[in-house]
Amino acid sequence: MLQDTVFKLADAGLPQMLGFLIYGGCTVGFIIYLFYLVRQ
Repeated sequence: MLQDTVFKLADAGLPQMLGFLIYGGCTVGFIIYLFYLVRQ
């Protein structure tokens, strides 16, 4: 019972975490890119 819950959480949480990391990385990269454009 407990293992099933853990596996369900891992199944749901892992793609979400990956998506969040990718989204965060893109956001940070975009901000740095804008900052770079503004400074030129």
